[in-house]
Amino acid sequence: MSNKTRSTLKIVSIILIVLWALMAKAIIVIPILAPYMFWMVIVSFILLLVASR
Repeated sequence: MSNKTRSTLKIVSIILIVLWALMAKAIIVIPILAPYMFWMVIVSFILLLVASR
């Protein structure tokens, strides 16, 4: 996996975590994503694991 791909995966992961945190604090409300907040965190950590290899 190239460094560019790893960087992209890390950026996507960080964006998901920031989005989750903002939704958890009710600063941003996206009703469609609300039921999937747990899975957003899981996907984010999986992306970080894949990018770290």
